Amino acid sequence: MRINLFWRILISLLFIIGTITCLLKFWLEPVLFEFYLQRELQNLTSIVKVSSPMLAKEFRDNCSLKRIEELNQELSIKTNTLAIITIPNCGKSELENFDLTLYRNQTDLYNVLSGQSVAKVKSLNNDQTVTIYSAAPIFIDSTLIGAVQVESLITSFPNEISNEINRIYFILLLLSLFSIGFSFLFYRYYSGKLRNAINNLLELNEAKVRPETKIPSLSTNEIEQLEKTIKHSVVEIHKKFDSYSSDARVFTSILNNMNDGILVADQSGQVKLINNAAADFFSIEIQQAETHSLVEVLRNHIIEGVWQNCMETQKIQTIDTEINPQHRFIRCIATPLAPQLPGSVLLLFQDLTRIHQLEIIRQDFVSNVSHELRTPLASLKALVETLQDSTLQDPTAAKKFLESMDTEIDNMTQIVQELLELSKIESGRVPLEKRETTPDELLSKVAERMQLQVQRGKLNLIIDVQNKLPAIMVDINRIEQVLVNLVHNAIKFTFPGGKITLSAFQQNHEIIFSIEDTGIGIPPRDLERIFERFYKVDRARSEHGTGLGLSIARHLVEAHGGRIWAESVQTKGSTFFFSIPIISE
Repeated sequence: MRINLFWRILISLLFIIGTITCLLKFWLEPVLFEFYLQRELQNLTSIVKVSSPMLAKEFRDNCSLKRIEELNQELSIKTNTLAIITIPNCGKSELENFDLTLYRNQTDLYNVLSGQSVAKVKSLNNDQTVTIYSAAPIFIDSTLIGAVQVESLITSFPNEISNEINRIYFILLLLSLFSIGFSFLFYRYYSGKLRNAINNLLELNEAKVRPETKIPSLSTNEIEQLEKTIKHSVVEIHKKFDSYSSDARVFTSILNNMNDGILVADQSGQVKLINNAAADFFSIEIQQAETHSLVEVLRNHIIEGVWQNCMETQKIQTIDTEINPQHRFIRCIATPLAPQLPGSVLLLFQDLTRIHQLEIIRQDFVSNVSHELRTPLASLKALVETLQDSTLQDPTAAKKFLESMDTEIDNMTQIVQELLELSKIESGRVPLEKRETTPDELLSKVAERMQLQVQRGKLNLIIDVQNKLPAIMVDINRIEQVLVNLVHNAIKFTFPGGKITLSAFQQNHEIIFSIEDTGIGIPPRDLERIFERFYKVDRARSEHGTGLGLSIARHLVEAHGGRIWAESVQTKGSTFFFSIPIISE
């Protein structure tokens, strides 16, 4: 059975009042009674101390039993106590030198007649009466002649103290009645607020009160209901917090792993958020960026202008620009975040460096293809015009022109075929028919094929293959195509009397092929670009080449899982290397 708020408050207040009453009854009353006894004992002691010299003066000249009786009655009446005056030698010629042993059984009197003062609570009887006792010796000129004793019987508090205690009990009774009224008023006032708090918490947790749900009434335990609701609210808040924390972790992870840069700046230009990509673009630490302004972080007036325009127009702004020192080409998109974040702007940075490079390559490719095709087409045009004019009348000259036209057509056909082949290789549409073979077998076939051209160029061809090289798995025709292309280039750029060396050796888990010549060499500035399409180092000596051979060779080697590179010393020769993985056992 649940107890509502009213009874909880009332019981709590009555418990407090009852506790105070018990303390008053069982602790405060004894303490007050003890205090009263000590005060009365002090009064008796004062009476005894005052009476002792007065009695000494009274008995100096006249000491009789009758006089002692009179003084006992007089002292008892004045002090409202029982007074006992003891003069052992009363009626004798001398009052001193009495026999003290006669009082040995009366301890207190014996001690007083020995010259000591005594004050104490003497006894506590079964009827709850207390006797307080005080006694003092009587001296005449430093001579002890007797003693005066005073006793007072106390059965209860005096009226004034009892009245005060009764007044306290009456106040406690009033407090009890007040507690009932206060509990009721407090309950009426705060129970409504508690019910409102419960309903608000339920709404906060999106647990709207349904029509069939009972709203807590005055007979319901509101505190317990509020406690349950708060606990439920805490659980819901923890769930929401965990959900928000999880979402924040996902958001942070996405933000930090994006390739695009993100930066948020407020209306004052202060950086509020920046991810790793944006920090990398502008070579700044995230912690450092978030404490600086947009101008200090970007250090780029063009992007600052985009941000400013977006702030002013509240419209999306886009611009492509180059940033230093990495020389990256980026696209900056500025987006206003109003109305959710008034005055704030989101800057999105997209790295267009690779796209820019590809655009340059595309432009170069179009330019190179146009250049390569323009030369034979111009020649064909000139030859056709010449034939049309007069050469047809001269069979010998006409035949010569037709042979030249055939050569130019072959050159254009070679360009188109190599372009198509390069396109297929790059797109992975050329299947590799791999077979097992040995490096020395490959080099021997190539040397045999190129022997006639080597002899025409008056060159020496040497084969240097390391003994017992392991077998490799390759498309023999494609790798021979690579070797033939490299040897052909070596023949083309080596002067008569020079030397070309074909080598193969093992390095770790690869076979390294090398084609070394003693030709004119390659300038260092051109060495990194020789594997690009249509790139020619010496166009004067390569007028009949397409500039696609090394590019095709690179893609064929990479298709076999290898790599290709070149080393050269100008005027002393060049060496081209490429690697092929060894067959795994």
